[in-house]
Amino acid sequence: MGSKDTPNSSTNMDIEIKVNAASLRDLLDHVNVNNAIDPVKVMFTEDGATVWAHDANKTLQVFVDDFEMTDYTLKSDPGCVILETKKVAEMIGAKFGKEKITLKATPGEPVVMSRNGSTLSYFPPSEDECYVVPDHWVLPVDDDGTLLFPMLENAPATLRVSMHPDELKKALTDMRVAGSTYACITFGKESVSESGHWNSKGNRSKSPVEATIISGEGEVTFPEVLSSVVDRMGGELLEVQKHEGAPFFMLISGSTRILVTEAQRADNA
Repeated sequence: MGSKDTPNSSTNMDIEIKVNAASLRDLLDHVNVNNAIDPVKVMFTEDGATVWAHDANKTLQVFVDDFEMTDYTLKSDPGCVILETKKVAEMIGAKFGKEKITLKATPGEPVVMSRNGSTLSYFPPSEDECYVVPDHWVLPVDDDGTLLFPMLENAPATLRVSMHPDELKKALTDMRVAGSTYACITFGKESVSESGHWNSKGNRSKSPVEATIISGEGEVTFPEVLSSVVDRMGGELLEVQKHEGAPFFMLISGSTRILVTEAQRADNA
């Protein structure tokens, strides 16, 4: 993000915004992957909302940069608010629907959301309860958009593919059919998804997958959480990037990046 502030460097917690309530709810739903990332530190700037968050087990990292919201205006200096994604999304949905609201946050006070005299006061949790992705965890990219891996001497991703989310959902179908918790997609000249094959006596499911290889080749093992992750990708093309020496992959779609730890094969599988 260059010299821009990040959720780690932004310390102002005294802010005011105007926004469509449904759009704010969309943001909260967007970052709450698998009900595993909560609460979050939301940074509001003139460009939108930014959230960098991970789950308690550090198996998921969600990056949403400058999320565009409807009827959004920043009325104060840029700053952050702590929000419980599931709880706040449900509250503002029930209270305000699709109305335009004002949100005001002051340190040590409840967050107040209001519309024409109708108010909702919300007591946020402590900032200490948020799992914010540290700046030094963020993978850099080269000029072509390829991820670099600092833990591997800044080696570039060994696999980079582009595909439609519907193609990725074939891996979820293979998991369900095989009754398994993983699906492996081998990306190459003919990309294939397969699940259940780790157990010689288990059910198996296999499907051809359409994907465009940008660079490299290799295999990615998707865990069950893929079902929640792919829902955040929308209907546009997404990218899958990984390095063969790292136990995780990154899904990228627009301003959203989600890092996911790969499913691991048990020794007795």
